[in-house]
Order: sequence, then structure tokens, then C-alpha cells
Amino acid sequence: MARKLKGKSHTWQISDEPIGSGDAGEVYPVTCLEDPSLEGVMKKPARIATGGTIQRQANQIAQESIALARLDGLPNCKAHPPRLLDTAPEFTNGSANFFMVSESAPGEDLAEMVIESRQSGKPFPRRVIITVLDALFDLFARAHKVGVLWNDVKLDHIYWHNPTGQVAVIDWGNAQFLDRDTEMGQRALPRWEDYQQLVETLGAFLKGTAPDLYADLGWEEFEGKELDLPLVSVLARRIAYQQELVGLRVMEYQALIQVEISEEPSLERLQKIVEYQHRLNQIGAPWDSDAVLEYGKSLILNSLARGERQKAIKATSIIWDLFNETLDLPWHLLREYFRYLDIISHNSLYELVNATINQNWSYAVWILAAMAQENGPPEWWEQLVPVLRQKALRSAIRKPLNIGISIREFLGSQKAKSDERLDEIQKIIQNWRDQGEQTRETPFDYRLLNLIQSESPLPKQLLHEAKACFAAGQNAVREVIKSWDIRNWDALRKALHQVITWDPDRWSILSLAENVDAFEIWLEKLYDGPPPDLDPIAFFDQIFEQRPKVEKSFGKPSWLTSLDNLLMALKQGQPVSEVTEMVKHWCPWLLVYETLYGPLQKSTDDEDIILETLSHFSMHIKNWSDVDHGLEIVKQKAPQYYPACKKIIKNFHSIGNLNIDISTLAENCQKPPHQKLKEICEVFLTLTNWRGALGQKEYQRALTMLNQSEYLDWRVIDHAYKVTSQWIKEIQPALLSIVDEKTSFRLNSEDEQTQKLSKITEQFHDLVAIWQKIYTAGINNQLLENLSNLADSNRTNFLEWRRFYEHTKDRLSSLLYYYDLELIRQISDNFLRISQHSRQGLHSFYELKDVEHKPLISVIQLGDQLINHLSKVEEIVIPDVEERKFPRWVEDIQIINQRQTHAEMREFVLNMTPNHPLYAWLVQSVLAH
Repeated sequence: MARKLKGKSHTWQISDEPIGSGDAGEVYPVTCLEDPSLEGVMKKPARIATGGTIQRQANQIAQESIALARLDGLPNCKAHPPRLLDTAPEFTNGSANFFMVSESAPGEDLAEMVIESRQSGKPFPRRVIITVLDALFDLFARAHKVGVLWNDVKLDHIYWHNPTGQVAVIDWGNAQFLDRDTEMGQRALPRWEDYQQLVETLGAFLKGTAPDLYADLGWEEFEGKELDLPLVSVLARRIAYQQELVGLRVMEYQALIQVEISEEPSLERLQKIVEYQHRLNQIGAPWDSDAVLEYGKSLILNSLARGERQKAIKATSIIWDLFNETLDLPWHLLREYFRYLDIISHNSLYELVNATINQNWSYAVWILAAMAQENGPPEWWEQLVPVLRQKALRSAIRKPLNIGISIREFLGSQKAKSDERLDEIQKIIQNWRDQGEQTRETPFDYRLLNLIQSESPLPKQLLHEAKACFAAGQNAVREVIKSWDIRNWDALRKALHQVITWDPDRWSILSLAENVDAFEIWLEKLYDGPPPDLDPIAFFDQIFEQRPKVEKSFGKPSWLTSLDNLLMALKQGQPVSEVTEMVKHWCPWLLVYETLYGPLQKSTDDEDIILETLSHFSMHIKNWSDVDHGLEIVKQKAPQYYPACKKIIKNFHSIGNLNIDISTLAENCQKPPHQKLKEICEVFLTLTNWRGALGQKEYQRALTMLNQSEYLDWRVIDHAYKVTSQWIKEIQPALLSIVDEKTSFRLNSEDEQTQKLSKITEQFHDLVAIWQKIYTAGINNQLLENLSNLADSNRTNFLEWRRFYEHTKDRLSSLLYYYDLELIRQISDNFLRISQHSRQGLHSFYELKDVEHKPLISVIQLGDQLINHLSKVEEIVIPDVEERKFPRWVEDIQIINQRQTHAEMREFVLNMTPNHPLYAWLVQSVLAH
């Protein structure tokens, strides 16, 4: 049972077993009884120890408590000693009852991290090492100011918390105080002792885990020497410089990941993200894993939408290599899907993956059932479906078919093989997947439920499980029937999905759903009326022949009975005027006829109402205002033309859709259903011709046909003309001037997005001007910083410009944008490459500046990185190959690399032309060595 100990300030509940023990005592986790949110660790003398040892440990713990009280957590320090939370009462000093409570250190100690690094074979993160070294120097300076010498620098006393990059230092029991004598009458150790211990302790650590950093810091220069202020200052500066370099690298790779994520998902960009992430892992820095996962999802879905299945599979594999078992269930399922050829090759793969990624579990089960129905139960059926089904139902109840099989096996084991009940269950199970496929059958016939509800010799557990399962099924089926009775098609589909989720083996429900879709289409067809080339009588014959017989499964509600009676009466020649209200509801196009067999209704006073109504509807379309209201008036006053007017509005909305058959749209406007709708159809035909010209990249022809149209006073035509004119005269020239900076471009527009693009174009030309200065003034940090900043600004601004058009509600502007998407993507990729390589070139330049004491080979390696990054920028900003200078400079570096000896390198460098951007560094390096 946990004990309670009372300190000076709080009462602490202490665990039964220590989490650590050693020469300095034992350590226990504790919780404050007065404030349970306050937790820490308690250090007290060992329970089993001699009297002298107990006293020594108590005194050492007291010494540590004094040191921690002085330090008070050093809140502004880069490394944090634990704050003192409490100590035992004064009368316990020097006894076994003395204790102190302090904060616990987050993360894990360096000694444990070294072991993990060796076991995994991964390099010890450089960022961790250099951050710890920098933090310890800061700690020593601040601790010494308050008179405390740590005097116990060990790897297992230094903690690293990776999510926050926080460094903590524990075990201050050996602390000494710089402002007082020791107990033996001697002065405390000099303040350089902490630095001395750091050099000796971490020297071996650096040699074993980061020999390159050991060399870069020149650590060997400090080992075995008595340190003083000048030596400590030199080491501190070197550590600070390495810390700055690491910080730059971390920012660079984190920024590069963000740059890639902000662009359109591609496999190449995902691979770059992985490369940058590996670099960050090697450094030991965090990265935005959630954003990368979302990027991976988008890439997979986009690839599948385009039919690029292998790309989606490759992207999934990359994500798995990146995250491994930390991925959640949808990613596990994706990996399983891509192991089966019949799933990969199925035309519903995109829908399945989309449903899984978005955790639409019922729909995912539905799609898998549809896949399985085609060729019988596949090998993955019993592996995938139970997992998805459990998520969808939020319950682990077994499938009805499996329960039936268990019941059959139990009855068979009871030697009841001749029992009629066993025979009936066997028949039900054999017919399970086919139940409902026959004309007079229903898929909702669960006779097994009736058998279970009757007296049965089943075990209680199996009987309880079966009843719970079928109760859930009854609720699902009830929702299906309810939705059908009120004619709610969306609710009906969801209810069918729920039924198949509950019973994924009842595949006839899938066929039933197809019949429901067909029935809804049949009702729409009845409502819209016959096409122009079909007379009403032939159309009605088709309607009678094609009606899906869904009532065998759902029953026949009153609305369906009324509809069937109406259609039969009309077919038998009943006058439309006698059933006007029902005709308005189901087939308003018939209102213009006296009977199904004709003739047309004679002109009456109603004709004037129809003319006025259609004229008003035409004005709504012309002005494109309150079109839904105009349509509603048609429904009320001229219902026979409501289907045609509804279709007109749908066609106008669809003109901006990307994936639309233009020829079909053109056919829809060839024959107006009424003379008052003729002008609307002619306007729509103009728009389809405009759209066709755009699709053929004949922008000027598209603009001309709008300009020459006699319907420019129609708002939709006027708007199409304005956006097309703006795109041709302003947007396209700006885009082309970015691809070829020699293209002249002048723009004066009031449109905000055009102004933004104009600014981007001007910035790009400014960037090219900066680049030209590199040719004349050479490579320097100011030019490279300006280049990098301008490249980042250009990329960000262009991305914002793209997002406006990708999310705009103006369908016609969006259409023009997507017709030029290839050019826009090229520019976006160019801006991304300029941004990446200019930033990496800037970092390479900073590293190259610090080469005063480095050998020639290091200068060549760093210079090679710099020149290569800048040459990638040159490929974009200087389209003319003849005008580029960096290819020759890259070639010079390659020649130096090919030289075998230092003398050969020296000779080539000294004979280089001075205009080479690395000339000064190379000459300085060869002369210095």
C-alpha cells in the first residue's frame, strides 16, 4: 500500500517501489495529496543501509536540496535543473527519514539514447549533441553566477525531450558552492571544474557517436589541458557556431518540407519530402508529420482519380516507410487493399480508398461487398470486412451468416442431424448470399431469426449473441422500409448501406440498390416527359415496360399505388383535366394534352398566363437573378414547362463543368419546347460554341464569337466575354512573360487578382535583374539573400493567386484557369525550384565562408554544392542556353575533382580565370596548404 510522508509544505503519496537507487539513495515517484496535479520525484536514504551510509546519503540529499533551492529551476536557462518542491521537516536532518521532492526530468537521458542509437544502427542526432553542449555552457554560466558548481557531469544525468528540444540536468548531490569553504576547510573546486568534466566526459561520447563533430569542434585541443577563460571561450564560440549551422539546416529542411506540401501533390515531391525528413531525423529535429500525412492522402486520391494506380501504391509504400506502425487504421487497410490484384484492378478502387481514408466505414463495406459479389467470396473477404464492419457498427457482433453457421454446427454436434430444424438451417445458410435475387423473393427474409426466437436448445451465450445481432438487423431493415414509405431516396441509400454493413453476405441487397437507383431515374424520366423524337404514346409504352419492380422487396406504399392507378387511367384515355393535380405532381408535361392520345389543349385564357410566365422566366435567365424563383413560378403557373425549364437551368450551370460532353449540351438546345424559350436556347448554343473553342485552345475565336453575338445584353454572355477578354489580354501575357522574361509586358488593370499577377511578374523580372548582378558583382551574401527572399515571395504570391482561381465561385473564370493549367503548373514548378535552390545555395555560401582552416577538398565540396544549386536557378531564369555561365563553372569544379594529387589541383586552380565565383576561396585554400 502506498505510504504518505509529510514535508514542510505538502503531504506526499509515495509509491511502494523505487524507480531508481544508488550510492546517493533511492528515488520514488510521488503525488501531492493537497494538489494531485503536482507530481515529482522523492529522493531519500536507502531503506537497507548502515547508519553511517544513511547519514551520508541524508547529508548529500540535503546538499542537493540547497543547490536546487538556489538554482530555482533557472527559468531562462537553456538547460533546466529540477525545481525543489519540498523537503522533510528540520528534525529529520541527517536521518533515514529525511527526504526532498523535486520536479522530474522530461524525456530520456543521453546514456540510454546512446544505447538505442547503437542498437538501431542510426546515427546519434547531431542537433541533440550540439544543443546539449550549448545548453550546458549556458547552464554553467548561470549556475556559477548564483554560486553553484554542478560537479557531476555524466551522460545519465543529462535529459533530452525531443518534442520540445528541452534539456534537463539532474543529480546535484555532489554540488559545491563557490561562495563558501568545504567541510574540510579547503576551498571549493574552481569554476572551470564543470567545463573540465564536460570536456573529459563528453569527449569519449563525441568520438564514439559523432566523430565528424568532434573534429569540427577541435575537441582534441582541449582534452588533457587545465582549462581557463580563454580556452573555455574558444570552445563556447565553436559550439555556438555549430549550433547556428544546425539551426540553419533545421530551418532549411523544415521550410523545404512546407514548400513541397504547399504545392500540388506529386510522387516526386513526396520523395523529396521523405529525403528532407530523413535529413531532419539525422539531425534530430521535429517535422510536421500531420501535414505530410494529409499530403500523402491527397496524392493517393488524386492519382487514383486519374487512373494512376501504381503511383498511388508507390505513394502508400513511401508513407509506410516513413511512419511505419504509427499509422492509424485507414493506412493499414490501404496497404492490405494494394496486396490484392482483384481490388487494385477494380474500377471502384478510388471510391473504396476515398471511403476508407475519410473513415466512411459503411460505404467501404458496401464497395467491398460489390467487389466480392462479382466473382464469389475472395480470399480477403474474411480478413477485411470484419475490421471495417466493427468500425461502422461500433460493435464486435458477428455476422448473421457466421452466427447461422455456429448454430448449425452446434445442432449437428448434438446428434440432431435428422432434425427438421437442422435441415432448415442448412438450407437457409446455403441460400444466404442468393436470397432476394429471385423475382418473388425479398433480401430481408431472415427466417433464421424466427427459429432463434422460438424455443431453442442453443447455449445461452450463443442464443444471446444471435438475438443481439438480429435485433440490430431489424432496426436497420426498419429504417429501409420507413425511408421507402416517405420516398426519401438519400435516407433509403444510407439505410441500405447500414443493412449491408450489418449483413455483408446478403449480396442481393446490392442488386436491390441498383433497382432503387433505376426507379428514381424512371420517376425523373416520367416527370421530364418524352424526348423530341418520341411521341407521348410510345413514351408511355416505354414507361410501362421499364418500371423497376421494387415493391417485391419494400412493399407497395400508398403513393406508388396512386401512381400506378394514374398511369393506367391515362393509358386508358382518361382526360388529363380530371386528374390535373396528380399529373402536375408526376408528369406535368401532359398538361398540354387533352388526353394521352391528343390533341393539344385548345388556346384558352391560360395561354396568356403561360406566355407571361415563360417571358418572366426568360428575363430571370437573361439577368441571371432569382432563377430559382423564376423556376418556381413556372412550376406553379405553367407546370407543363417546368421540366424543360428546370433542364435549361441545369444546362446553364453545367457550362462551367470541366468534365462535360459539349456535344450533348448542344443537342439539348436545338429544339426549344416553346417559342418564348427560343432565345434562351440560342444563347445557350452560343455558350456551348464558346466552350468548344476554348477546349481547342482557340481563345481568340472564342472571344470573337462572343463579341459578335447579338446577345451581349444577356448577363451570362457579357460575363463570359469579360472574363475571356481579361484572360487573353491580361492573364496570358503575364504568364508568358514569366516563362520567357524577354517577353514585354505592360499592364494597367483594376482587377485585384490581375494586379497581383502583375506584381508577381514584376518581381520575377527583378529576380532576373538580381541574377544578372551575380554575373558582374560575383557571389555575395547580400545578392543571395535578396535572390532567396524574392524567390520565396514570388512562390508564395503565385500560390495565393492560384488558390483564388482554384476556389473561386466564378465557374467561367475557373474554366479558363484550368484550360491554361499546364502553363500555370510549369510556372509554379519553376518558382518552387528557384526558391529551393536559391535557399540551399545561400546555406552553402554561409558554410563556404567558414573555410579559413579547412583543406582544399572541403572547399571544393562546399563550392560544388553552391555552384550546382545556383546552376539550377540559372536554368530557369536564363532560358537561352548560350547566355548561361554556370555550366562552364560547374565543369571547372568537376575537373578539379578529377585531379589525383594536391599539386595537380593547385596547378589548375592557379591557372583558372579570376571570374570564376569560387576563385578567391580556391586560391586561398591551395596557398594555405
